[in-house]
Amino acid sequence: MSACACGTRRSRFTNEAVAGFIRPGLWRFFLVAKPPLICHNDIAPYNVSFDGDDVAGVFEWDLAAPSTPLYELAFIARNCVPLWRDIGPENAGSRLSLIASACGEFSPREILHAVPRPDRAHAGMDPGCGV
Repeated sequence: MSACACGTRRSRFTNEAVAGFIRPGLWRFFLVAKPPLICHNDIAPYNVSFDGDDVAGVFEWDLAAPSTPLYELAFIARNCVPLWRDIGPENAGSRLSLIASACGEFSPREILHAVPRPDRAHAGMDPGCGV
C-alpha cells in the first residue's frame, strides 16, 4: 500500500507542476465546472511503474484533462483501495486514510464522497461507516 501513497504524492507533485496551464479545446474526459488544473485522471496500478516503492513512471496520459485534485484522488481511491470490490470497511478506511495522509489536502471522508456511489457500495462502505 506504500506504492499507493507514493502514487498519490506523485499526483500532487504533477498537479502542482501544471497549475496555471490552460489549453482551450476539446478534452476526452468528463467536464468539470471551473477546473483549477490539468489532471492525469487515470492514476491506477495499471498506469504506473515502480522502482521498489518509488514511482518510476506514469503512463497513458490520454485522459489528462481539466479536473480537480479531489476528483484525481477519488479515482486513485477507486482503483488503489480498491473501492470497486468489497475489501471490508476497515481495510478500505485504512487505505483511504493512507491516501489522504499522502495528499495532505483532503480527509478520507472527502475523498470517499467524491467517488461515485456505486463504487462505495461495492467496497462495503456507506456515508455512515465512520470514514
